Amino acid sequence: MKFAKEIATKSDILVVIGYSVPFFNRAVDRLIFETYINNDREKPRIYFQNPNIDGSFLTAQFKIDEKFITHIQDHNQFFIPHEL
Repeated sequence: MKFAKEIATKSDILVVIGYSVPFFNRAVDRLIFETYINNDREKPRIYFQNPNIDGSFLTAQFKIDEKFITHIQDHNQFFIPHEL
């Protein structure tokens, strides 16, 4: 958890690929998302790549403003943000 928090603090972009956010891992997920969002950055960028769900559940479960979430529906290759 300490390592995950440290990485989330230093990250500029968060890419979530094909993840369903299972209940048993919710505490770790919450820590990562909250640390990332609340790290005093100008504009958090979360790319959520999944062909079946759009990531809007992140707004409800983790209180993430939907304007920070970009849904990537293409599943033919892993998404690499254009900022990198």
